[in-house]
Parts: sequence; structure tokens; C-alpha cells
Amino acid sequence: MNREIKEVVKLLAEIDKICKREGIPYYLGPQLTLCCVTGQEITSPHAGVVYMRTADMERFRLAVEKETPDGRIVESMNNNKHFYGFFLRYTDLDTLCFRLNEGRNYKYPGMGVDILPLRGKTAFQTCSFVDKSPGSGME
Repeated sequence: MNREIKEVVKLLAEIDKICKREGIPYYLGPQLTLCCVTGQEITSPHAGVVYMRTADMERFRLAVEKETPDGRIVESMNNNKHFYGFFLRYTDLDTLCFRLNEGRNYKYPGMGVDILPLRGKTAFQTCSFVDKSPGSGME
């Protein structure tokens, strides 16, 4: 395991500790889950992806802001006006991971774990199209 991946694993362990303390459920991204289930080694530092419900993302952000570990920050649209997405980024301030196509969007370009919103079922998915349009002549 190289240095970058060790840092991502350390960040994931900190996320796990915070989530357990605050009672926040989260889910590993697909590549991390596959590596954990099959016992394969994590090969990319960009595999550090975690999913949470949107309300839990806010609880996580507030928990980290209340008690910020040394050298860490949660970056989002809340504290960076150039942040480009509806997600959180748990970042190590003592490292540098500069992605050429995304560098200008981050205020703190360190190694990080992306925390993405978990999508649930929408009301439209539970109803058929015919039920949504009565009297339209579609039968």
C-alpha cells in the first residue's frame, strides 16, 4: 500500500470514528466495498468515496466543525464559494493532491475522501406512468 492510499485509509478510519460517535449511518463506495469483500488491495487514492443521506451529511459537517481533528477540514459549498458540487470533502490539510481538472474548485487541495449524497427512491419510481396521466388516452 503506497503513501497516498494509507492516507485515504486513515481518513476513512476517522470518518468511521466520527460516524460511530454521532450515530450517523454511512456506506462505502462501490470500489471500496469490492476491495473489502474480496480482500483485494485498494489501488487508487480516488477510491475514497462514502455515501450518506443528506441530513446525515449535515450532521457530519456540524460534528466535524464542533470538534475538528488537527489538520482536517470538511470542505463544501458552505465554506467555499467555488466548491462545485452538492457533496462534502473530508480533507487532510498536511498533504497535497492536485487534480489538474478540479484544482481550482478546492480551497484545500489535500488528500480527501468525498462524501456523496445517498439517493433514495422518488415518488415517480413507485407509480406507473399510466397512473400519473389519467384520461390521456394511454392504456
